Amino acid sequence: MAEYDIAEINKKLNPNGEKFDAKGGFAVLLAGIAKRLPSIYGENTSKNFAFQVGSAPGEEIAEKILKKRGEKKYEDPIKATIGLFQRLPHYYKVQIEKITEDENGRAQIICKLNSYLDKIYERRPDIERGNILCQINRGYLLTALETLTEFKVKFKHIEVSPSFCKISLTFE
Repeated sequence: MAEYDIAEINKKLNPNGEKFDAKGGFAVLLAGIAKRLPSIYGENTSKNFAFQVGSAPGEEIAEKILKKRGEKKYEDPIKATIGLFQRLPHYYKVQIEKITEDENGRAQIICKLNSYLDKIYERRPDIERGNILCQINRGYLLTALETLTEFKVKFKHIEVSPSFCKISLTFE
């Protein structure tokens, strides 16, 4: 067997030392989920899976917010939405375009949304917005807002572009 300089091999294998590109690794995994799951489990099951993945941390953040509020739920869904997004500036960039209330008293927010998933779309042009990864955000936001309020929340994509998603959140 040939002799090997293990120290030299390790330098070649770890040129950055102990630094890892965790975000890049995360992007690769999520891109794999977006591409592989629908072909194995079908579109609906994959979307449900992604929704549930987002739902768990959505419930967790809502519980933290409620704890700070003395377990008092928001009566105003707009204030709940603002309160939620104010806690998440590193994960979401939101630009509210319109707030309305219909004749039945249902509040609706229309906003442009950018999220932590944007880097995945930038790194992986083969993964388009609006795929199952969006269901992670949907699960997160719906669960958080429904936990923070007494309202049922409907989430709808109005526009999906390469640089943002426009969504409506309707509180019933």
